[in-house]
Amino acid sequence: MTRGKRENVGPIAIDAGAHRAKIVQLVERERQLAVLAWAELAPPADCATSESRDAWLRVALADAIQRRGFRGRRAVTALGTGEFEMKNVRLPPMPAEELSGAVEFEAQERFGLTPEQAEFRHLVSGQVRHGNETREEVIVFAAKREAIDARVGLLTAARLDPAALDITPCATGRCFVRFLRRSEDAATVNVFLDVGWRGTSLIVTRGAEVCFVKLFEIGGAAFTKAVAERLDVGPDEAMQIRRRIIAQATQRRTDESSEVNAELCNSVADAIRPAVEQLAREVHLSMRYFSVTFRGQRAECLTFVGGEAHEPTLVPIVGAGLDIPCTVGDPLRGIEGTKALAEREARSYRPAWSCAIGLALRGLGGGQAGTRPAVAPETRAEKTPAEAPA
Repeated sequence: MTRGKRENVGPIAIDAGAHRAKIVQLVERERQLAVLAWAELAPPADCATSESRDAWLRVALADAIQRRGFRGRRAVTALGTGEFEMKNVRLPPMPAEELSGAVEFEAQERFGLTPEQAEFRHLVSGQVRHGNETREEVIVFAAKREAIDARVGLLTAARLDPAALDITPCATGRCFVRFLRRSEDAATVNVFLDVGWRGTSLIVTRGAEVCFVKLFEIGGAAFTKAVAERLDVGPDEAMQIRRRIIAQATQRRTDESSEVNAELCNSVADAIRPAVEQLAREVHLSMRYFSVTFRGQRAECLTFVGGEAHEPTLVPIVGAGLDIPCTVGDPLRGIEGTKALAEREARSYRPAWSCAIGLALRGLGGGQAGTRPAVAPETRAEKTPAEAPA
């Protein structure tokens, strides 16, 4: 039935997370998105070092691509927390072609890196008042060549053709702006809080474009460490307890042996609360900065995504004091063929696919947010900034 329909197959998207690698490829048929192929890879217990994990991932990735029904060799991936840096700068208004050069000059000074050492990309947030002058607020990203080469090397080792190297905040934004199709959505402001293992990203979108990003060094690792110290257990056991609590909170069916009693749930919540409260303060300050800097632009909603999005303490603590709705996002909504992909851990793990789905949307009709700062691997040897292909 589907063979006669016109298909647009997207790239193979690879989100190499801290604990799992998520791989997905989408296809667009008659403006309807569907999962063409997917895989989730978890390293064995004996991969204790980053070197052994990287070696395992190269082999496992190539095997998954070959066996799981992926089409073609074009692949996209993203740099995550700790693999890139970012800074905000303000520059005088100027034509786009001049702005790129000015940003690179400014970036070299701000980051202390040369074009031989790193790639620079930028997003223009909008015009702001700077004293009596009008300036352009610009987000500048820097990725060291070692990080870029390592990620491109992962793809080439799996016999894939690197099409683009994105950053996780922009991929996450792209995942959700696909729902903004009406003309009145062009000025809609939404906030996404991507809570991962290593850290958290605050992403603000205006219409279909990412316009503000802030990074925080608080995430699942900090939550798990706090639980391990409070309960006097190892990090692996602390993480397993947290996973059971998250699954229980999202109404996943569990047997009686996996249920966590109320006393333990309260102890875990008390242990995590200081870190979540610190994250909440950072989020509130960042949102206040955005609303003051870009006057009149009020967020419609704060959406929690990422592998830690269903942590029970997050929404009530971070959402307290905000006058906008807070919700947990579902990156698989509106995409056909996701049942098997999502059944592994039901609702508790669906938000973890935000980055992978955002990467898989590159070149499809589901949104184009965040394409500007991505690195095009085939142009990395050139000294001038290059737009990554969509």
